[in-house]
This record gives sequence, C-alpha cells and structure tokens, in this order.
Amino acid sequence: TGTARGGAGGDDAPGAATSRCVRCSAVVAEADAVDHALNQCLLRDASCRYCGAKLRHVERDEHEERCRHVERPCERCGARMAWKQLATHLAVVHGVNPSLAAPPTPPAASATPAETDGGGVHVCVYCDEVLPSDEELQVHVLTSCAAATAFQ
Repeated sequence: TGTARGGAGGDDAPGAATSRCVRCSAVVAEADAVDHALNQCLLRDASCRYCGAKLRHVERDEHEERCRHVERPCERCGARMAWKQLATHLAVVHGVNPSLAAPPTPPAASATPAETDGGGVHVCVYCDEVLPSDEELQVHVLTSCAAATAFQ
C-alpha cells in the first residue's frame, strides 16, 4: 500500500491510497483493487469456454482459437461437432480411411502437434479407451470398438 502523488497516468486525487496487484504488479487505487483483480488484470484466472482448461485471461483468446473442443462443421455433411471428433466422424460416418485421407483442418494453422493432439492423449469418444495417436484411434474406431459399431 502506498499513496499516489498525482501527475501523469493517474486520475486519482493526490494522496489516494494505492496497492500493487499480486499477479501483474500494476499499481491501482485501493478502491479499484478488487475490480482490477476480478475484471481487469490480464493475469487473472480464466478458463476456456469450450473445454474448461484453466489459464490466464491474457492467454484465453489464443487458446480458444485452436481449442479442439470448438465446434466445426463436417466438410462432407455439415454436421457440427468438436474439432477433435471430426477425424473419427469422417471415418465412422463417411467411411474415410484415415491412412489415405488428409486429416481435418486444425482450428489454427499455427498450432503445433502438441497443442492440437492433446499432448499425445487420444480418447475414443465411444468407449473412452486411450490410444497413443489419432491414426490408431481412428483404426480402433473402425475395427475394434464395439461401442462405435452401434452408431454405424
């Protein structure tokens, strides 16, 4: 806590009490400290509106641009689903062989494989089995997942 001296950058009255944000170190009027922490601080806690991932507010927009839970239309039938499910949908519904077809376009062209493949975790949406790659997941859905055959 300190006191503002007035001058450049402040509309506060001279002598108004200030405090420093514990997250971003901004100096704010004590009267505005709670509002800053909850609504203005770029380093405040936030979560993705699509997948619920915990992150900082300043990172949210970039994350949401390439979140695999954002709904995208199927390029063949127009059905909307989470981007991470499009490859499986193409394989199961449209019979697209994942080994021969190009994968669905990722949400952001700049996303790296680690950011778009969930860090190597690929979970079957039908039976929750975890597989090491998208390709193995698609083969699993087409060949050995009993739960997926109920949807064909």
